[in-house]
Amino acid sequence: MISAYRLFPQVLVLCTAYGISFPLLSFSLVDMGASTLLIGLIAAMPAVGWLIGTPLIPAILCKMSLPALTFFLLGAAALAWAGFWLVQSPPVWVGLRFVFGGAMGLFFRCIEYAITATAPVHTRGRFLGTYNVMFLGGLILGSLLLPVLQNEVVQFGAVMAGMVAVLAAGLIWPIVPQILAPKAWGMAKLTAFVWAAPLSAMAVFTYGVYEDLPAAMLPVYVLQQGMGEGLATASVTISLLGALVGPIVGGIATDRIGARPMVAIAASLGAVGMMAVSMVDPAHQSTFLALLMVCGAAFSALYIAGLSYLAAKYQGEDLLHANMGFGTIYAVAAMLGPLYNAQTMTLWQNGGLFWGVAALAGAMVLVAMPFRKRT
Repeated sequence: MISAYRLFPQVLVLCTAYGISFPLLSFSLVDMGASTLLIGLIAAMPAVGWLIGTPLIPAILCKMSLPALTFFLLGAAALAWAGFWLVQSPPVWVGLRFVFGGAMGLFFRCIEYAITATAPVHTRGRFLGTYNVMFLGGLILGSLLLPVLQNEVVQFGAVMAGMVAVLAAGLIWPIVPQILAPKAWGMAKLTAFVWAAPLSAMAVFTYGVYEDLPAAMLPVYVLQQGMGEGLATASVTISLLGALVGPIVGGIATDRIGARPMVAIAASLGAVGMMAVSMVDPAHQSTFLALLMVCGAAFSALYIAGLSYLAAKYQGEDLLHANMGFGTIYAVAAMLGPLYNAQTMTLWQNGGLFWGVAALAGAMVLVAMPFRKRT
């Protein structure tokens, strides 16, 4: 079996291209005069694609290998990206974003499954942590590169070049052997997964809801508190830096103490951190940013620990189905998270945004307790 570490350079390249695509599409839509409602609809399309496509993966794997599926998904995403450039029409971009974002999300779901299925048991947390760092690091690098790429033609070309380079590199061939999934995955499998592994289900749901907070709502909160755009931007950057640290620390800790206690520790730290952020005036910038970094690290570590718990509990076809359940719940959280965070922010204007996520993390602690080291 080939080491899963060979995946990481390609993941970094692809995620860098993916990171360029997010702001580029938003800027292009604004330039085309798209309405705010339409921009929001287009932004929601990837989560819809994940939600629809994830249950189909086991059935598809009855017909083709996992490496072949990853090539198909990345190829579909590349064609959709070409469509963005060829058809400058916001209504058409709704469908293109569904294909592009959905295919990319399912592609990364397959990669996560490949890592959980092949990584050595005693270093699985570190493997998953390193993958997460490559993923987030690429997204950050891509967003930083966008201003350096001077015009739209070069920007669109850079994204396509990254995708083609990964396709040409033969991303995971032949890391994962053929895995047959004789039964399609459906609602019954999702219910069984939630019932059998509530720790992982709650962990990914909590992370999925939190993920929208620094990406979308946090800058709005900072501006509403009377702070400038500089602090709003810094708050997002610091949260992402925390999310880069968390997977490595969380992965190493998971390998040492076990996934369940790590879930409890990360959730506790996230809950306390969110409550502390809600009580700190953003004018105290150093404290405010430090707490945001802690929260970013805690919730990213929670994701890694939840995924590691899944890999320790299941094997083979069962791991495939459990991973699809994990991905489906993440997609649901990605869709509901913006609505949940916006609602808590509206109901409780002074810190309600953070208390909403803190409540989920606190519930996560209750799910993980009592814990003990498991072999």
